[in-house]
Amino acid sequence: MWRALVVAIALTAPGALAQDSTVWSTSTGDVSSTRVYDVVAEQSDDIPAAIERSVEHMNFIIRPIARHRLRVTNPLPQHLQLDIAPDTITVHLGDAPPAALPRDGSAVPWRSLGGDKCQISGALAGDTLVEHVISHGGQGETRYVMLDGGKRVREDVRITSSHLPKPVVYSVVFTKAE
Repeated sequence: MWRALVVAIALTAPGALAQDSTVWSTSTGDVSSTRVYDVVAEQSDDIPAAIERSVEHMNFIIRPIARHRLRVTNPLPQHLQLDIAPDTITVHLGDAPPAALPRDGSAVPWRSLGGDKCQISGALAGDTLVEHVISHGGQGETRYVMLDGGKRVREDVRITSSHLPKPVVYSVVFTKAE
């Protein structure tokens, strides 16, 4: 549920993923391509600290529950795989279920790492893939920003919920696997 809360307001319009830049294009025209990245932990934010900043002012009874749920669904992902096809971009982030984002920008059902039912969609904006997740407990936005022509990716996460006093915000950096 809380990983599913990673998306602020969806600005997704039909056809949003169709307007991709070169870094989000398949390298061989209509044929799919796969890109695999490994985490660069020393260049990434401390996710437990970001969670703590969000929950620190919660009621002392609720705080450990929120902290636990957020930590379970927001571990530091060790790998990122992007399967880029003409009709979808599929994001494999750590141990989370794959998220197949239709290039037409439509929302599709998805289950979060914690097993919560969500709606997920995506939009391309230049060198950035913006993933929107909406669940019954909140929403989130994850931005996958291509750096150095696709050699590195920065994942910027923002989780919001009416249950959280302030958003959970963190970034994770990945480099292309050799």
